[in-house]
Amino acid sequence: MKELFGSSYNKRFDGYVNVFENGDLMRPNWVSANFRKLLDDNGMRRIRFHDLRHTCATLLRHNGVPWRTSRSGLATVTSSPQRGSTPITTRLRSRIL
Repeated sequence: MKELFGSSYNKRFDGYVNVFENGDLMRPNWVSANFRKLLDDNGMRRIRFHDLRHTCATLLRHNGVPWRTSRSGLATVTSSPQRGSTPITTRLRSRIL
């Protein structure tokens, strides 16, 4: 892409993973803020951005990745601290297994 943009390519963020085609930095919230539009533009069913985390966990599990290994790559989210509540990941795990 650098060749396509020539001298107008932004070299300030060389080496960064999340940059736009012109080299500008992609802000951390850009993907989540534009997720619905991405789905709509590509004729895909609307889901929450957070649902991708569960999809990833399921795919890892079905491809033989040990639960502890996949869990270390996914931030653990727990439900609200109500009496008798269990971590969401524990409930999800029980459905997958």
